[in-house]
Amino acid sequence: MKYIKKSQEPESFTVWKNLANEDWQPSWDNFSKPQKTDVHDSLLQQGFICCYCGRRITKDISHIEHLKPRYPYTELTLEYTNMLASCQRERERKEPLHCGNKKDHWYDEALRAISFYA
Repeated sequence: MKYIKKSQEPESFTVWKNLANEDWQPSWDNFSKPQKTDVHDSLLQQGFICCYCGRRITKDISHIEHLKPRYPYTELTLEYTNMLASCQRERERKEPLHCGNKKDHWYDEALRAISFYA
């Protein structure tokens, strides 16, 4: 895994999460444009490299990756500090899985000593 120096989460994402009330709660299921786009764009600023393998990525060949998987770490699903940009499966059939999809729900708690902010 690469060391990733990130900035603070996008303001639009912070504002969206703070809209929570008794009738509506932010969740991965209702996380969409423009906030999701802003988060993805911000994560790409990590150098346009995959957080795991260092492969060059663009918006089209990357996705929002959760270091600690959304399940069982549901409380971290919308935590920007738990999000990274990762390469994803190739667009062609029978191509090998790439980092984010290959990792799937794997996470080793013993390896958690990673700093996301400088």
